[in-house]
Amino acid sequence: MKSLARGYFWYPNLDKDIENLVTSCPACLSLADRKNKGDNQRKYFKGEKIAEFKEGEEVYARDYRNPNRKEWKKARMIEMMEDRTYLVEEGTGGLVWKTFRPTDRDGRLLQGRTKDEERRDRRWNGERCNGRNLQRRSCERNE
Repeated sequence: MKSLARGYFWYPNLDKDIENLVTSCPACLSLADRKNKGDNQRKYFKGEKIAEFKEGEEVYARDYRNPNRKEWKKARMIEMMEDRTYLVEEGTGGLVWKTFRPTDRDGRLLQGRTKDEERRDRRWNGERCNGRNLQRRSCERNE
């Protein structure tokens, strides 16, 4: 309320005058004991749920590097690289590194890597495997 008032005008002790008005206003005091609407909505928020995938599990993956290819393809989980980063094998046999994002539909699908993950990937000293810089143990499995 104070910032809204400051958008229209300002004078010294404006904040103190607003506080005095709110504490003495009968309409404001009658609504003061009501529950905050944000508290009720918090229990319905489902963005925190993160699914974990096991090695060998079938998942659906999409390659976001090519905007013309918008289809989801079946893939097989090879290895969990980090907290939400997975190495998956697509039906063509190529290895692709995917990152899970909890905002995907049904909370179970995978997406491509972010720019930060690609930068981190370039810094690693792993071997090259199918054009990607992966850890040595992932490349050795497919040789």
